[in-house]
Amino acid sequence: MLLTGCEKNTSVAPDATADDGESPVATPLLYTLMRQNAAQVQSFEVAPTSKATQLTTAYGNSILLKGSTFTRYDGSALSSSPIKIQVEEVSDRAGTLFAMLPTVTVDWEGGNLLESAGMLRIKAFQDTKPLELARGETIQLLTRNPSALSTPASMQLFTSYVGPAEDFGWRSVPNDSVTSIRPNPTNTGFHVTLSSRAFNSASWLNCDRLVPGASLPVQIQVTPQKRTEGDFTHVFIAYKNLNSLTYTPYMSDQGLATISVADGARVTAIVVRITKDHTCYYGEQTATVTTPFTFTPKLSALPAAEIITRIRRATQ
Repeated sequence: MLLTGCEKNTSVAPDATADDGESPVATPLLYTLMRQNAAQVQSFEVAPTSKATQLTTAYGNSILLKGSTFTRYDGSALSSSPIKIQVEEVSDRAGTLFAMLPTVTVDWEGGNLLESAGMLRIKAFQDTKPLELARGETIQLLTRNPSALSTPASMQLFTSYVGPAEDFGWRSVPNDSVTSIRPNPTNTGFHVTLSSRAFNSASWLNCDRLVPGASLPVQIQVTPQKRTEGDFTHVFIAYKNLNSLTYTPYMSDQGLATISVADGARVTAIVVRITKDHTCYYGEQTATVTTPFTFTPKLSALPAAEIITRIRRATQ
C-alpha cells in the first residue's frame, strides 16, 4: 500500500545513510517510499525434476530452466517439494529509480554510464532454503527490449555490486566461455545463457551497453535548509534519450550536489528530500547539457503519493 503521507517508519535497511554520513540509522521514509514502488517480486513454482520449464514474467521476459539443475548450498539432496523461483525485473527509468539501481559501472571499470536493455534478479528456494545452480549447469533467458532503449547494439552482461560503504555499481560478467548474450532473430530482445558461476555470483543481472562519448560535470543547487541528523536527500538524473538513470545520495549543507552527465544529453534532475520531522520535498528541472551546467530545481513540500506521480511523469 502506498504511503499517503510522511508517517514515521522504523524499519531498518543496511544501505540507509544520513546526510551527515553516519550509519547505521533507521530507514527513512525516502527509502521506504522508493522500495514500495519498486518492481514487485513475482513467484513461480517448478518441480525438482529434469523437465524443462519456461517461466514468463509480467514484462514478457522468459526464463528457461530445470528444477533438477539446482542444489543446496550444503550439498544435501533436494526434497520432493516444489522449487520456488522469485523474479524481480526492471525495464524503464522509473523502475530503475525506485529500485535504486543507477546505470553506472563500478569505479574500477571507470564509473561509466550504461544504457540498460533490462535488469533481472532471480532467486531459487526449496523448503524456505536458498538454492544455487549446480556446477556445469546453465539457465537461458529470453529478454524483451524496453521501449525507451535507444539502440540494442553492443550489449554486454553486467552484475550488481555493493561495496563496503554501500556504494553501488555494475561490473562486467567475466568471460567463462559459457555465459553469452546475443540478439534474438527479430532484434527485439536478447538470448542470454548464464553459467552456474555467473548465476550464483549475481544478485541483479543487467543487459547494458557502454554509452560512448565524454561526460560533463553538472551541479544541482537547491535552497539550503536547516537540517538535522536524519534528514535524507537524493538527486536523480533521468535521461530523456537513453534508458539510463544515475543518482547521488550526497548533498552538502549548502544544498549543492555534483554528478556527471553525458555530453549533449537531455536529462531531468530530480531532487527528493525527506526530513527528520517527516516532511517530503520534491523538485525537478529538465535541460540539455552541452556545457558544465547548474540545475536549480525548486523544492516544494508535497504528499508522498504526489511525489511518486511526479517521478513517474518525469522519467517517461
